[in-house]
Amino acid sequence: MRFLTLVIALSTAAVAQAQPRVIAPADLTVPNPAPLRIVGAKAGARVTIETVSRSGYSKESYVAKATFVADRQGRVDVSRMAPVAGTYTGIEPLAVFWSGTARPTQPDDPAVDAVGISIESNGKVVARGTSATRPDASLFTLRSDTPFAGAVWAVPKAPGKHPIIIVLGGSEGGSSTARSIAPLFAARGYATLGLPYYDPGYDPTD
Repeated sequence: MRFLTLVIALSTAAVAQAQPRVIAPADLTVPNPAPLRIVGAKAGARVTIETVSRSGYSKESYVAKATFVADRQGRVDVSRMAPVAGTYTGIEPLAVFWSGTARPTQPDDPAVDAVGISIESNGKVVARGTSATRPDASLFTLRSDTPFAGAVWAVPKAPGKHPIIIVLGGSEGGSSTARSIAPLFAARGYATLGLPYYDPGYDPTD
């Protein structure tokens, strides 16, 4: 009986010390990235996910939040569950990464090539993670030696012939879209020419 009591006490202590754990997609630039999930939460507990991503073109960061109620197994799966509060509604697998609102960048915000993830339960941060928001630079080369001012070549390093894509921005003008989008296609095996939009007298490298 004494041994049984000891086992029960140890098991209770282990459960009490258990903390939620975040399973985040390693790379958000790949097609159909895996959904963010939480395991190890208390059944029925309210768990809040917060993501922070830094803009590469301004001194702003974007913060998204979503609060979920963990299921009977203490799990949260954003691809199957809708938040009860947050910056988006409904079931949206990637909304916790794109639904953020802008605020001034803070010193501890993540670098521009990653999104920071924190999990809060009972008012405390219990888990953290990161996901890449830019493709692996070892997969392609990025060059600006093109006939077009401000344009970029993004070419896969893998040998052989590659399909060609031309990337154009929109009303924002400049080359920011070309610089950010062309590498995404190159990492997936496409030779990509990113073209800027600009008027005479406008700095095409902006």
